[in-house]
Order: sequence, then C-alpha cells, then structure tokens
Amino acid sequence: MSTKNRGYNSAPVLRVTYGSHMTSKVLLAPYFEGNQYLEMLNSHLNEHDIETVRELHSHPLWPFVLTALRSKVDTLHLHWTHPYFLLGDHSDFEQLPLSGIVSAIFAFVFVGQVWLCSLLGIRVIWTVHNQSNHERRHESIDRWVSRRIVNVADAVQAWDERTERELESYLDTRLENVVRIPHGNYVPIYSLTNENCETIRRDFDLDPKKRTFLYFGRIRPYKQVPELLRTWRDLDPSDAQLIIAGNSKNEATTQTVESLAVDRDDVLIDIRYIPEKEVPRYFGACDVAIFPYRNIFNSGSVLLAMTFGRPFVAPRLGAIPSVDSGENILYNPDNGLKSALEQAINASRSELDVVGRKNRSTALEHYDWDDITADLISVYRGKTS
Repeated sequence: MSTKNRGYNSAPVLRVTYGSHMTSKVLLAPYFEGNQYLEMLNSHLNEHDIETVRELHSHPLWPFVLTALRSKVDTLHLHWTHPYFLLGDHSDFEQLPLSGIVSAIFAFVFVGQVWLCSLLGIRVIWTVHNQSNHERRHESIDRWVSRRIVNVADAVQAWDERTERELESYLDTRLENVVRIPHGNYVPIYSLTNENCETIRRDFDLDPKKRTFLYFGRIRPYKQVPELLRTWRDLDPSDAQLIIAGNSKNEATTQTVESLAVDRDDVLIDIRYIPEKEVPRYFGACDVAIFPYRNIFNSGSVLLAMTFGRPFVAPRLGAIPSVDSGENILYNPDNGLKSALEQAINASRSELDVVGRKNRSTALEHYDWDDITADLISVYRGKTS
C-alpha cells in the first residue's frame, strides 16, 4: 500500500506491507457501549465486511483471551488498557495500603493474556488513546504495561507524528511497529442543525447577540473547567458569554464549577449527560468551542467542533496541532489560556466564519471514516515496516 498524507502538518499516515493473513474477525477490547469512537469504528468495520466481537467486560482479571479463543478471532484490537488493571473510579480502593501491589498483579495478568493471544497466532493491534490513564493513578504500573504491550503488539496506532514522538518519549523506547492513523470526524453521528444560532440562544435564555463560547464534554479534573471559569471571571467580558455542558462524576469538581458560575448571567451551566439529539443545538448556539485541557493526547473533541464547522481554542498538545486547519487559536498550555480567550473575543465575525468553514471542510476531507477504516483493515492484514 502506498503512503498517504492526511490533514495538515502531517507525516505519512501508514506504512503497510501486505501479507497472506486476511482478517475476517476482530475482537474490540474493551468496548464501551455509548463511546462514539468505538461505535463509529465498529459500524464502519462491519460495513467493510469485517466481523467484530465486542468485549463488553472491562475489569481486572477478566479473561478476554477466552473470548478471543471462543470467538475464533484473527485480531485483538486493544484500546484502553487501564480498565484491566485499575479498579475504575473506586477511589476508596486507592487508599488501601496494598492497592499498588494488587494493581501490579492485575497488570501482570493482563499483559500475560495479551502475550498469550499473540503466542496463539492472534494479531495484536493497540490504539493508544492516551499516554496513561487520565487521573495518573499508579502511573508507574501503567507505563510498565504500555512498554510490554508495544513489544508484544504487531502494530501500535498513534494519531500522528507528534503523538508517536510523545509516546516514545514517555515510554523511553523506540517504536518500531507504529502506524499513524488519525481520529475520524463525527459526520456518521451528527448532522448540522437547521436552527438559527440566535433562536437557540434565546431558548437557552442567553443573549442572542453576544459572542458565545462553548465547553462541551465530560467534566474531569484534567480538563480544567474550573480554570476556564476563573479565567473568564478575570476577563469579565461585556460582549461575550460562556456555556459549560457535559456530565461530571467528580463531586468536588462539580461543586467548584457551580460555585464559580453562581450569580453570573453570562455563564450557562448544564452539568448532565447531553443526549445525542441535543448536541447539534449546543454547537449551533456557539461561535467558538474551547478546550482548556491541562494534558491531552487525542483530538476527538476538537474534531467534534470541526465537524460542526466551529473554530476552536485549545492548547498546543498531543494531536491538536496536526488536526488544526491552520487558523484556530492554539496556546501554550502553561500560561496562554487568558490571551487566547481575549484573541477569540476580539476576532471579527467574518474571521471566525472563515475558520469555521475551513474546519468543516478539513474534517470532511481529511478525517473521513471510510479512509480511516480502510487503513485500519490494512493494518489488521499486514505488517508495519
């Protein structure tokens, strides 16, 4: 297969040499129902005549190797690894004196299962969604697992050259089996709303004429929503307003967000799971999407904004610079959020419209799921060079 370039500031996406092995069945592990990336991947693999088995269980000691054997899969496509050695959001467990030892045992069992799959002739592909688990729990164990998986895997999927280099630096190892395949757009899930943005803002009880910013997504500590609100209060813009929309499972973060937004008529807080049918209205209401992350590896949220044709403000981290169509506002994650917001507030309407249209075009042309699925199937069937 010939190399190809996709997107901006990108290196060759894929380097594959075909072999005789033809994949017909893939185990996606773990598979979280409702996760949009996995749903789109699963659907497009099926459309390309790849049978998928969804591993719905994802907890320590779960014998997914038995699922692979019973289902007679050709390929194990791993996604997030930490559910198999960390006990989810069970913070009480983390306080126990032996939690690290127990997690290390779980990690050893997990790596052993992956190794056994490989030994039995099942191809192992690992998509690296994040360098480590977002909360950095037992990070040394997480890194140990990742180092072993990259050695066992037939191919490791990074989003672009930048995330490949970041992963090599983080693991302190050279990746010889890496392929660069980006995150896809959200066209398979969402359509643009036909409603006027001012009408939606009125429905949200917002000023229909003010420049509107949107933070959309799950509210977790590393996403720094409280820091966004503190910065917003410092700026105190008279002609702009902010929407915070997404669910939260961290009570302390939720309380902080709510307290920072109290008595402000220029901030709308909607802390809940936003149903898919409502998502287009939130992006339809905004002029600019904002992602104030402290650390980020992939570009899913950014591609969501681009799919809806919205410019974005985001840190210069992970895959974001290569996804950027060239004119979005990227900032230094250490100290650049305030100035980036000021720049977006002061930008002209025409400038934002141009960037939004360019983002939409880039998302459709360079992050199409049919192309991405074809690349992944080639990885399932071949060898990295």
